[in-house]
Amino acid sequence: MKVFRYTTMLLLLFNGISALFGGYVLIDDPTGGGMQMPVELMKTGPFKDYLIPGIYLFSVLGVGSLAVLFMVIFHTRYHAQTVLLEGLATIAWIVTQMIVVQDIVLLQIVYLSVGAILVLCSLSLSNTR
Repeated sequence: MKVFRYTTMLLLLFNGISALFGGYVLIDDPTGGGMQMPVELMKTGPFKDYLIPGIYLFSVLGVGSLAVLFMVIFHTRYHAQTVLLEGLATIAWIVTQMIVVQDIVLLQIVYLSVGAILVLCSLSLSNTR
């Protein structure tokens, strides 16, 4: 089903580029000032600033999404499974963010939806050969 494959590729590209940007900004300024996120939002979490979350965002969701995108494009052996993992990683990131920040904003709903759609697309991709 081409629609699931193209949807997956578009979502991975969106997820990857936005995570690279967001992760870089958080690594560059771990106080959160570059994204207008006060470091006080981290008070209930395990980190004192945004450095570690920025590294995760950049590497796992940024680089990871783009790597999975190439796996889907080239139809590698485990592409469906890696789409599933990237979708679950996105969901885990957003749910953890909601718990730590103790707030829900529209952008979180968007990325939670991206993760859920990636999970659903992975099921379709795994059924096609």
